[in-house]
Amino acid sequence: MRPRLRSLRATQHSPLLDGGPTPAELAYWETQVLRQPYTAPTRPGSENELFARIEHDGHWVYIPLETHLSQKAAARAWTVYRTLANDGWNAVRKRYVRQIIWAIYWFTEPLACTYATLFTVLDPKSAAAKAPASAAQSVAVAVVEPEPEVARGLEQCLNRTPGYACVQTAALAKQLLQQPASRARQPRLVLFNQRALDLAADTFHQQLQTRWPGVIALPFGIFGHGDKLFSSVTGMDRGYFLRRRPPVLMLEPLAALWSTGLATPMQVRPQLQAYFQKLIVADGPAGAAAVAAGALTQREAEILRHLGTGHTDKTISGLLGISVWTVHAHVKKIFGKLGVHTRAEAVMRYLQK
Repeated sequence: MRPRLRSLRATQHSPLLDGGPTPAELAYWETQVLRQPYTAPTRPGSENELFARIEHDGHWVYIPLETHLSQKAAARAWTVYRTLANDGWNAVRKRYVRQIIWAIYWFTEPLACTYATLFTVLDPKSAAAKAPASAAQSVAVAVVEPEPEVARGLEQCLNRTPGYACVQTAALAKQLLQQPASRARQPRLVLFNQRALDLAADTFHQQLQTRWPGVIALPFGIFGHGDKLFSSVTGMDRGYFLRRRPPVLMLEPLAALWSTGLATPMQVRPQLQAYFQKLIVADGPAGAAAVAAGALTQREAEILRHLGTGHTDKTISGLLGISVWTVHAHVKKIFGKLGVHTRAEAVMRYLQK
C-alpha cells in the first residue's frame, strides 16, 4: 500500500537537518517538488508542471515530473531517485527527460555566449520532425554531441528554429567527419560540444574545411543547471557576457550572416562583433561615450578592470587596500556613469571602449 503524503506546505525546513526523512523515503519528496522558470518555450505547459532536483554524489539535475499535482509529483520524484540509487545516472538519462542548459560560445576573449533551457528527448522520432519544403530552404546544421538524448534535444530545437534544419548528428568529431553525406546533408554550420572533440581543435577545423569548404563551426557546452554554467565562466581574464535567449533565438547572432548570401568563416567574427556591440550600447551611446571621454575616475577604472578579471569585491578591497564598502560605492557609481545594471554589462562596455 502506497504511503500517504503530507501537504507540500507542511514544512519548509530541511528534513536532513532535523532527523526527518531522507531522499530514499517517499515522504522526503513531498517538500522538494517545485516549479521551474524558462521552460515553456521548449516544453509547452511546463509553466504549471512540477520538477524535482535529483542529486547524488554532488551531481544534480532537474527532472520534469509530468504533473502539476503535488502527490503524484512527489511519488514520481521518489521513483526517479530510486532508479538513480539502484542503477546510476546512465539509467536516469535513458529513462527520464531532464532539463539541460545549452550554451553557445561566440567569443573566448572576452567570453560571450547565449544560453537557453532545453530538455533531453528520449524518442528519436520526435526529434527529427521538419517539413521537407522548409528543410530544403533552411541552413543545414550538423551537431556533435556524445549523449544521444541531448543530441536529440538539440536536433528538435534546431528543427523548430525558423531558417534552420539539423541534417546530421554524431557522437564525436571524428564520426562526423567519417559519416557519408549527400549534397542534401552537407552542413553549412557545425555545432560541436567541446567534450566531443576527440582530435585537436585546429585539426578538426582544418578537416571540416577540407570536407565542406566554407562551413562554419561553433563550440557549445551542455550543463545540468544554470549554476553549473555560471561557475564555469567565472574568473575569465577579459570578462564575460552571458545572455539568456528563447531556444528558437539561440542562433540570432548569425541572422545577418546568412542574409548576405554565401557565408564564410572569415565573415563570422565581424558579424558577431557587430551583434554584441549593438547589445552593449542598446540603452544609448552614453555608456561607451562615458568611458571614452574619461568620465570614470582612475580608481573606478581600476576597479572595473579587476571586475573584468573575475575578482570579487572582497578580493578587490584586499588588492587596493580599501574597504569592501568603498568598493561597493565605486561599483554603484560605475553603474550609474555607464548606464548599466550588471557587472557583465559594465565590463563589456569597458572592453569595447
